[in-house]
Amino acid sequence: ITVSNTVPGDDSGPAVLSSISLNTDNVKKNFVKGDSFTYAGLVVTAHYSDSTSQTVASGYTVSTPNMSTTGNKTVTVTYSGKSAQYSITVSAAPTSISASVSKTYHPGDVIVKSDITVVDDLDNPITDFTFSDNNHRFTYQEAASGGALTNKTFTNSISYNNMTCSLTVQVQRVDYEEAGSVTDEITATDLTATTTQYVEFSNVQETSPARYAGQSAKNSAGAIQLRNTSPSGIVATTSGGTIQSVKITVSSGTNTVNVYAKNSAYSSSTDLYDSNKRGTIVGTTTTTKTITFSDDYEYVGIKPSSGSVYLTKIEITYGTEETAENVANYIMINDTEGQCTGQNGKYNLAIAKLNTMSKDEKDLFWEATENQNYVIFTARTRLEAWARHEHKTLSYNNETFSSSSSSLPLFGDSVVNDPTVFVIIGVSLASVIGLTTFFIYRKKRQD
Repeated sequence: ITVSNTVPGDDSGPAVLSSISLNTDNVKKNFVKGDSFTYAGLVVTAHYSDSTSQTVASGYTVSTPNMSTTGNKTVTVTYSGKSAQYSITVSAAPTSISASVSKTYHPGDVIVKSDITVVDDLDNPITDFTFSDNNHRFTYQEAASGGALTNKTFTNSISYNNMTCSLTVQVQRVDYEEAGSVTDEITATDLTATTTQYVEFSNVQETSPARYAGQSAKNSAGAIQLRNTSPSGIVATTSGGTIQSVKITVSSGTNTVNVYAKNSAYSSSTDLYDSNKRGTIVGTTTTTKTITFSDDYEYVGIKPSSGSVYLTKIEITYGTEETAENVANYIMINDTEGQCTGQNGKYNLAIAKLNTMSKDEKDLFWEATENQNYVIFTARTRLEAWARHEHKTLSYNNETFSSSSSSLPLFGDSVVNDPTVFVIIGVSLASVIGLTTFFIYRKKRQD
């Protein structure tokens, strides 16, 4: 084909098609044996002898490769006697799928489809599969006593294109952790900056539950570099407990470091530059020093008062308090018979631990429903069963858990130490009453 590109006075003659080129960026190139071939998205460009080019919308032909066999295939595109090629791959059709997860679940956790990785036997990832047990909540019956890892299998729960597979995950009870002190040690390697350029960071976590955010740089000696310019500084956006102390280890320099604290979360390090948000100055230092907190604060903020400071590390020590969920883990970690028995049994010890908690945590333990917090609800149910076993009644009044004498126990150790307590006495009583009524009625009829 020729395209006339001549203009008055031009003796070069009409331009002639010299070649074609293909853009296959948006064209499917990987197929499975038996698929229908498609070249949707193909862009064909014609190039002419006068160095001009134009996109070809129609009039070209595309060869159809054999899709019934596997291997690399060549696709030929022809336009007005000129050809260009590209390659596709036809793979064997998958015959099976497999599924896995990369996390351990605990009682009360819920498994969802997004947790699961599914691939076929050709290692192709699959995302549009179906998981029949989506939103399954794990129970204590599915986790071994003592905290050992336990396999839970969802049989044939994954399906895709007429293929199914089972999914096996690991479930584990959470052990009790003694309340005490925990220290977060923050160095420049824990933050984002790698040079003297200031970089923001967020959601930094060390040992405690606390999360830290802010902006910092890293000097040539590898120290944390902070300056008295917003938003430079370090703040806690999530609490790690009640702060006991902050130790500042100075690398170099003599400028003052200010340590602030408050009992509401910092939103970002910009709060340190707002007198209404920065909190109370608990201490200052120009040298390596431990600043001990005499008042109860849960959130800390750190920045220089002027210029720049260079810190080798920052150590923040929290005093961890007992929580409702931690005591629940203490109650639920084992299913051992007789564990609640006696003055030094877990029943009395659990009550003692509950009474060291804050009012909010006490209220949570006493009021949580199964839907709100399965772990705490189940633990409270067991603790109440332990009370009955010990001839006691568990109560909560005036922010205090207590145990008072009661009638004979309703359940034996084999029941109160199960993960859940099943009440069947009501059904039995109903049956007895029904039978008694029947025989009285029958006797009257006979009389």
